[in-house]
This record gives sequence, structure tokens and C-alpha cells, in this order.
Amino acid sequence: MRKLKNIIRSYMRNVTIIMAIMILAAIAFIEVKYEQKRARESAALMFEQMAQVLAENQKDLLEEQEEYTRTCLHSAEIIAYIIEDNPVVVESKEELRRIAEMEEVDEIHIFDNSGRIVAGTHPEYYGYSFDSGEQMRFFKPLLTDKSLKLVQEITPNTAEGKLMQYSALWSSNGEFIVQVGMEPVSVLKATEKNELSYIFSLLRVNVDLDYYAIDENKGKIVGATVPGQVGRTADEIGFDSEKIKDGKKGFFAVIDGNRSYCVFSKIGTNYIGWVISTRVLYRSVPVIMISIAFCLLLITVIRVIVVSRYLERYVVNGIHEINKKLSRITAGNLDETVEVRSSQEFSELSSYINDMVRKLERERDFDLLTGLYNRRGLDRRMGQLFQNPEKLGVYALVMIDVDGLKIINDTYGHEKGDIYLKEIAGLIQNISSGTGIAARQGGDEFVLFLYAYETQEELLETLGALKEKQQNSVARLEEQLVVPLSFSVGYTLAKGRTDSQKLFKEADEKMYADKRERKNKKK
Repeated sequence: MRKLKNIIRSYMRNVTIIMAIMILAAIAFIEVKYEQKRARESAALMFEQMAQVLAENQKDLLEEQEEYTRTCLHSAEIIAYIIEDNPVVVESKEELRRIAEMEEVDEIHIFDNSGRIVAGTHPEYYGYSFDSGEQMRFFKPLLTDKSLKLVQEITPNTAEGKLMQYSALWSSNGEFIVQVGMEPVSVLKATEKNELSYIFSLLRVNVDLDYYAIDENKGKIVGATVPGQVGRTADEIGFDSEKIKDGKKGFFAVIDGNRSYCVFSKIGTNYIGWVISTRVLYRSVPVIMISIAFCLLLITVIRVIVVSRYLERYVVNGIHEINKKLSRITAGNLDETVEVRSSQEFSELSSYINDMVRKLERERDFDLLTGLYNRRGLDRRMGQLFQNPEKLGVYALVMIDVDGLKIINDTYGHEKGDIYLKEIAGLIQNISSGTGIAARQGGDEFVLFLYAYETQEELLETLGALKEKQQNSVARLEEQLVVPLSFSVGYTLAKGRTDSQKLFKEADEKMYADKRERKNKKK
């Protein structure tokens, strides 16, 4: 048979290797989760920056639009004033073009009272009216209200579909309408800054990352750093639409054949995605794992050497000492105490063994059903007390015999009979709770030894309480089953040293006399 130290050394080596593997697995898991967390944090930072850029660009766009609107309307007012002051200029398109160039507008159109273009910088538009198209109809309310000054949003014009911004108003004499058109170059440049492709180009600091913008309602890609993806649906390239909606937590997807980690956030009407391939995301993990594996291997070797050196000193010797103590306990010496304190474990083991010995003592001296002393325990305890008779004071030995146990067992079963016995044991225990010993002799016989009373009257008062319990007690065998608690009592009083066997005999005779008397009363 192998020696314990060799067995332990072998197991220790195997366990250490297994633990190292488990540690590596745990660290790998932690590293993977850490990289995912870093990815989510980077994505959240990008989303925040993107939202800020969009907000700032939107603010700039609104300011540019407002300024353009004011300029467009102001130019129309100046041109109307010039024409009103010198009406002949409307007869020369060259002169109108010179005015347009001076006011930095692209088009000038003069409408008559019917809302028809009769002059302007572009003769090809002559004859157009406010009914010539959706874009032209915007200004038709001028025909019914000469106080209006209208500025149209940037929109394709009727003739060419070119993006323009128009403003129109009546001359102060109410004889004609002046409309000016401006190509919104600066506004369009400001608008381009709000384009997702432009913002992606600003924020993309890592070429290993890809950004996507997916329309909330249609599920189509409206912006991407990957060429050829715009216009496709999210599902087509591998995104899960449901996961995108809760994408801040991060999820995995196979995007065009590449397994990737994706984080999405809703900005405006689009879901913006931060996507990185798992190959790039986890590229630092293998290097970290190799370094940790080398360290763990080194630690394992050192640990086996060090632990092996101290194994015999701190383990084997302690086990030998405990074995000696256990052999004496096994031989019947329950007074033996194990005191091996070379380590916390041996200290605990010593405590457990000592607790076990005390439990054995209890099982030897106590009744398992009722928790009272058994016959052996009662004899040992009374023997200790009678060694100091001066401390006994006035005392009494009480014999108690349970009535009706057989009927309980036959009627309700032995389980209920055990409950019946425990109820009587509890009653006796309460009577002895001051200075007394309660014991179960066996079967349905109990003994109560009351001692250390100063006077016989005090002792008789306690015995009277027992007699009272004899007449008025019940036992609850189950929730709805209550039966009278019946027992016979006999006792003898004494003081100082005496023959304990004589006490038992006298008390036993009185108990049987009480039993006969109680039976006669029932007849």
C-alpha cells in the first residue's frame, strides 16, 4: 500500500495542474469579457461623439438656413426697390443680370398682377405662372395678399429640378412681384456635414472598425464605411434586426462571412453600429494567456517542491498523533482528549473528534427519544451527587409510570405513542428545571430526582405541582388529536446520605399504590 505522503504528493500535483487549467480558462473568459466591455465602452464613446457632432452640425445648419433666408428676402426687397425706382431696367435682361450679380443672387423674375413671369434674368422662364408647378404654387397666396413676403425652403425648381431657394414679395407700389432665386451653396455644404458618411470619416480612427447606419423603419443601410453596403438590408449582410434594437449590450453576428462583435445605439431615426471582427477584438488574448500559462507552470513546480518538503512535518506527523488518540478512544477511554494544533485543519479535526466523543457520552447517558437521562446516566449522575451529601439538602426520589401507553399505541400507532411519551418527558423536565434530574428508566417508566431544597415544605410544593399536572394535563398527538395525559406517581423524601436502592424501592411501591388507587376511582 502506498504511503500517505506519496499519495498526497501525487494528488497535489494532479490537482495543481487541474487548477492551473481552470485558472487559465477563467482568465481567458475574463479577458474575453473584458475585451467585449472595452468594445462597448469605445462604441459608447463613439456614439456620444457622433451625437455631439450631429447636434453641432444641425445647429450650424439651422443658423445657415436662417441667414440664407434673411439674405434671400433682403435681396428681393432691394431689387424691388431698384426696379420701382427705375422701371426701365425690366426691359433689359442684361441690366437685370447686372443687378443680380451685384446682389449676389442667381435669378430674378418679375411677375405681373396675374402671377405670370413677364421679365427677368432668364427669358426661358417667361410665361411661367404660379400654376406652373408645385414649386411655383408656393407663392400663389401673394395674389390675394400683397402684404405677404414669402421665402421658400430649398427645393428643386420647376424648369430644371435644380436645388434653389426662392423668395418673393410685392413692390411697394403694388404693381409687380419680384422673385429672386439663390443656389444654396453654403447651406448645402452645411447639410453635407450632417451626412453619415462625412461623420463616419471624422470618427473612424481605427481602420479595423466598421460603422453602419441602419434606417429604423425600413431596416436598410443608409451609411457605412464598407463600400457597397449602402442600400442593402441589415438582414442581408448578417445583422439580426431584433438584436440591433437592444444593441448597446453587444452581440455577435457573421457579417459578410466574418464573425464580428457588434454594438448598436439609436441616434435620431437610425441605428448606428460599431462593428469589429472577433479576430481583431481578441488578438491580445493569446499573448496574455501564454504569459500567464508560463507563470502558472513556474508556480506549480515551486508549489510542489515546497509543499512536499513540509508535508510530512505538518500533515503526516499530525495524523500519526491523532491515530494514537483514536486508538485509546476506541478502546473505551472516552475521557481522552485530542489536542493536535499544528494547523487550523488539525485543530478543527481535534475539535470534531472531541465533539464526537462528547456525543458518544451523551448517547451513552441519555435517552434518544425524550432527551432525558437514561438508566445509566441517572445512576452516574446520582452517584456524583451522593458523593457530596451535604449539598443534597432535602430531596425526593419520584417514580412515574405512564398510564394508557398500550391503548395509544394500539389505537393511533407507535408514532403517536412516542409523541405521548415525549409530552410526559417534557412535563417532567419542566418540574425538574430548578434543581433536579429527570430520567427515563425504559419503556414507560420515568424517574425524577429533586434535590437541594432547604425545607420539606418547599419540596412538597414542587411535588404538589407534579400532582396537579397529573390531574389536568393533555397530550396533543396531532393538530386535531388531543388525549388526556395520564401517569401514576410515587415518591419518598429524605435528607443526607442514604441507601439509593431503598429510595427506589419505597418510591416504586408508592407509585404502584397510586396506580391502584387511580384505577379504583375509575371503576
